[in-house]
Amino acid sequence: MSEDRAAATRRAYMAVLEQYRRDFAEPGSAEYWSPSLETASRDEIRAIQNAKLEKLSPFLYENSAFYRRRFDEAGMIPDDIRTVDDLPKWRPVDK
Repeated sequence: MSEDRAAATRRAYMAVLEQYRRDFAEPGSAEYWSPSLETASRDEIRAIQNAKLEKLSPFLYENSAFYRRRFDEAGMIPDDIRTVDDLPKWRPVDK
């Protein structure tokens, strides 16, 4: 695990989280805390999920021995999991 690569993937993942963060101290309207997220279309929500997942997979691979091992055991690389539609390729974690 390269420290530079681990740090770079962490920065990329944190940037995408910050891009979609909606932790307002005050509600955005009388009806919704975060109107832009709570009234988003399914396509908009899927796009946000995909953007986060695209950065999450390399972050997990570079920063977590557990997930690196899971990727390696499955014969997968982070680019194999880039969208929500790719998630069925990933074996669920169980005890």
